[in-house]
Amino acid sequence: MSIKFEILDEGNFLKVESSGVCKDLNQLKEYVLAIQNAALALDQDRVFVDETHLEYKLSTMSSFNSGRFVSGLKPQPKKIAVLCRQEGWKDAKFWETVAVNRGTLVKVFRDRESAREWICS
Repeated sequence: MSIKFEILDEGNFLKVESSGVCKDLNQLKEYVLAIQNAALALDQDRVFVDETHLEYKLSTMSSFNSGRFVSGLKPQPKKIAVLCRQEGWKDAKFWETVAVNRGTLVKVFRDRESAREWICS
């Protein structure tokens, strides 16, 4: 199974609801580019990604390269909030660190309300 997602314009941010399984870095890059293109088309600079129904099966190196890829996007979204599954929390925090260390304002969350509050602040 691949990544399936729906993109919604929530007014003050773009919401992405994702599901499926991600096993491949190239697949993930396509997913990220689709989100970026939607944000640009809808003139949204804040992105809230709900990945509670998406399972990642990436190596540590692929997680690193994913964080590096996201941080290289131009233009950068103003803020990116990612709601994660409990099972992938350590990998998500690693990915966040990689992206933040390269200048991206991204934060991963386990709590939906905290993520929504942060993306709207």
